[in-house]
Amino acid sequence: MRTDSLEIEHKYLVPEDFDLSRLAGQLQALGATPPHRVEVQDTYYYRRDLLDVVFRHRIDAELHQLTVKSRPADAQVRREVNLDLAGPDARSAVAAFLAVGWGRCEELHLHKSVTVWELPGFEIVHYVAQRADGFTLRCVEFEATASGTPDEAIAALQSLGHACGFDPTNRTAESLFTLMQGPHEAT
Repeated sequence: MRTDSLEIEHKYLVPEDFDLSRLAGQLQALGATPPHRVEVQDTYYYRRDLLDVVFRHRIDAELHQLTVKSRPADAQVRREVNLDLAGPDARSAVAAFLAVGWGRCEELHLHKSVTVWELPGFEIVHYVAQRADGFTLRCVEFEATASGTPDEAIAALQSLGHACGFDPTNRTAESLFTLMQGPHEAT
């Protein structure tokens, strides 16, 4: 597992009726691993006056992490540092930890249903992310996990995206955190 790295990904918003089985078939034809599904609870901790960073507490059946992510204008390439946490859900401890150094933080709670495929050098994820108020987004992400340079990773992501029917000019430049913030209507 990468602890301190550049996260290089292309994210596409997809509609509720997105053909996930078609994507699975395309990935299988490319040699991807069988799909793996997991339910994830993410809580983002942030301050509205500090726009260049966000903390995420993640807990699921496999991971329990505290992550800090940079927030550039285009989330295609950003820094991510992960700390593995032991034990049960630590939301209150994470909130207390951050309050000491940052002051009281706002929180954004998300539930994600995630399907993951892997190819050599890539992780492909489809997820449905939902806030407590019901606002929901569906995304497909292609992440480069083993490329020499950011430019090589971006070129490889464009190629893989094309192979799966995605046009890189249609990717969203915003992170999931940014997309899920703010007053949206439930979908």
